Amino acid sequence: MNYKLEKIIKYSVENVGYYANNQGYESLDYQKIPILTKEIVKKNQEKFISSKYKKSELIIEQTSGSTGIPLRIYRSRGDEIRTGKSLWKFRKKFANISPSDKYVNFFIRRYKNNGEINDDKIIYNKNILELSLVDLSIEMINKYIEAIIDFKPTWIFGPPSAIYYIAKEINKNKENFDFNFLQLIELSGEYCSDYQREYIQNAFSTKTLVMYGAMEMLCIAYMCDCGNYHINEDNVYLETNDKNEIIVTCYNSLAMPLLKYKIGDFGKVYKKKCKYLKEEMCLQILGGREGQYVEFKDKRYNSAIFYTIIKDINEIYPESIAQFQFIKRNIKDNVKFECKFIRGINFNDKIYNLIQE
Repeated sequence: MNYKLEKIIKYSVENVGYYANNQGYESLDYQKIPILTKEIVKKNQEKFISSKYKKSELIIEQTSGSTGIPLRIYRSRGDEIRTGKSLWKFRKKFANISPSDKYVNFFIRRYKNNGEINDDKIIYNKNILELSLVDLSIEMINKYIEAIIDFKPTWIFGPPSAIYYIAKEINKNKENFDFNFLQLIELSGEYCSDYQREYIQNAFSTKTLVMYGAMEMLCIAYMCDCGNYHINEDNVYLETNDKNEIIVTCYNSLAMPLLKYKIGDFGKVYKKKCKYLKEEMCLQILGGREGQYVEFKDKRYNSAIFYTIIKDINEIYPESIAQFQFIKRNIKDNVKFECKFIRGINFNDKIYNLIQE
C-alpha cells in the first residue's frame, strides 16, 4: 500500500464518524475496506464530514444527480487548492496553460451582487467569459461564437456536448472564423466520444483534450494528445473491479474523504508510455455520464436545468426530494414534462406547486 493511501485511510478512520463507527475500517487495510456507493454516502452525508472542520466554514457543492442520486459534497479551501494544483500540472505540461490566462467556461445559473438571478446569457468577469448552457439555440450559439472571437481567450473549458453544438455552427462557415488565439479546449463534465473530440478539434483547429473527473474529487485522469488518459496519481488512487467499475480514493479531499468510492463509471487500468511521460498508469474509459439536451419551443436546453429546479426546491425544503427523473412527453401537438420523484423526509404538498411553476 502506498504512503498517500495509507495516510488518507488513517486520517479518515481517526476523524470521520462514518469510518470510525462502521466495520471494515478498523484494520486500516485497503484490501479489507468495503466498497462505498453513492447511496451509502447520500444516506449518511453529515457523517462523512471530518471533525477537523466546521461544517459552516466549508464550501458546499452538489453532484448533478445523473444517476438520480444527487449528493452534497463538502470541501475546504485547502481541498480545492490541493486538487486544483494536481490538475494544473497536466494543463501546463500538455498545453502550456497557466491560471492567469483568459478562458471561457459555461454555466447554468449566475447571481448578481444583490442576490437576484442574472438572466444574461453572456457574462464577462475579468479574465473569464461565461456562456449560458440554458439556451443553445442556433441564434444564441452564433452570439457565443462572436463573443469568443472578440474576447480572444487562451483556452475554453466546458462540456463536450455544448461545445460540439458550437463546433457544428463554426463548420457551416469555417472560412469566416480564425481561432489562432486558442491553445487548448478542455472537455469535461460528461462522457466524450472520440468522434466528438476530433470534430471539435477540427472545427476550432485547436488542441482538444479531455479532463475526466467528478464533483466528489475533481480531476481523476487527463488525456494527452497521444490519446492516453493519465491517471492523476497526485490526487487519486484508482482501481477497477471485475465488472470494470471505476473505484476511486481521493488523497486531497480532507473535509469529506471518500474511501474506495464507486463513482458510477466504467473503465480499465493499464500501463503506457508516451512522449510526455515515462511508463505510468492510464485509464481506458468504457462509458460514463453523457450530456443531454431538450428541444422545446424552438430552443435547445441543457438537461441540467431540471437538476437546478430540484436543487432549488431542496434548498427551500432540505431533503424533500430524494431522487428524481424528468420524462419528455409528446401529447398531440403539445410537449410536456413529467416529473417522477421519491419523497424525502421533509416532503410537503407545496412542492407539487413549486415543480409546476
